[in-house]
Amino acid sequence: MLWQYALLWGFLAGSLRFVPYLGTWIAAALITGFSVATLPGWYLPLGIFAFFVVVELLTANAVEPLVFGHSTGISPLALLLAAAFWTWLWGPIGLILSTPLTVILVVLGKYVPELHFFEVLLGDEPALSIPITYYQRLVARDLDEATDLIEEFVGAHPPEQVYEEVLLPALLLAKKDRERGELDADNYQFVLRGMHDVLEDLASAQVKTTEGLKADTKAGASSVVFLGCPGRDEADELALDMLARVLRHAGYAMEVLTSAVLSAEVLGRIQGEIPAVVCIGSLPPGGLAQARYLCKRIRQQSPNVKIVIGRWGEKDNVERMEKRLREAGADHVATTLDESRKQIIPLLQVAANTAPAAESNTDRDPSTNRDEVVRHSARAGA
Repeated sequence: MLWQYALLWGFLAGSLRFVPYLGTWIAAALITGFSVATLPGWYLPLGIFAFFVVVELLTANAVEPLVFGHSTGISPLALLLAAAFWTWLWGPIGLILSTPLTVILVVLGKYVPELHFFEVLLGDEPALSIPITYYQRLVARDLDEATDLIEEFVGAHPPEQVYEEVLLPALLLAKKDRERGELDADNYQFVLRGMHDVLEDLASAQVKTTEGLKADTKAGASSVVFLGCPGRDEADELALDMLARVLRHAGYAMEVLTSAVLSAEVLGRIQGEIPAVVCIGSLPPGGLAQARYLCKRIRQQSPNVKIVIGRWGEKDNVERMEKRLREAGADHVATTLDESRKQIIPLLQVAANTAPAAESNTDRDPSTNRDEVVRHSARAGA
């Protein structure tokens, strides 16, 4: 007799499946009770109930996580609390509507700034991102937890991603807070020292990899002079240090000048060494005027030097900023470390390939130069 109502029971079980948590078990209890009343023995009722248990476990733990994943974006605890709240407010109808209503609140919190607290309270994303958490630990002077956070991130990501996605955003947060006066000088210096220590630890972990890459580096690359100039302060110098380590992993060495060096000394150094590439590092907020001034001076003094400016972390008026820097003489402008790396490496490769030819011409120059001097003297005597 049970099989005559298979379509009815199937429709009922499918409909009750939309009731969170209880729907499936209500359907299982009803069908099991009906089978006990209409069928002889206990084998079929127990088999029906066992079938519900197996299907529900497979659906909840295997099928739904693979098919739906975290598409709702709601934390499990928030879903439980929402189900309890809407059931208390509207009864069974509230239980059925609890999940879609909670999803609506999370979406509103994601796209409406005034309702952002809904996303924080109900969403399954961490309330604080990794860069903010790391920066918060540094401001609190908790170096142990900050180091543990970096080590955990390094375990699942390459070092280049650590620089781009954790250290640089945290450095930008520190500089912004310092500019707004929300971070005093002592804590600001502590944050910079903490990040510098992390860079040293990451560098020591990359020694073997870097040594392996050196063997693959072109011989001419080591002879190319490549300087990094901070635009204004220590934060710019630290960001350049991150870029230098990213390039070192690719087999290229950049010498980062200290931010304590005056602009006149930087220009004198460039005039004396004639580097192939000069990278000017500048972090927002502020510092754009200093970067433009230094770029103009370098371009006036050394027209053949390639100038790359890293305005890392800049998100506002990017096109206008890039236009102003190019007008000042910059060859390339980047807003991320990876973009700077992609711009700089081809310039270094070209410089490394042309350096041997220039050196060979210089080797032939003594006799050529003497002949030229003799001809010039003869013309002068005539």
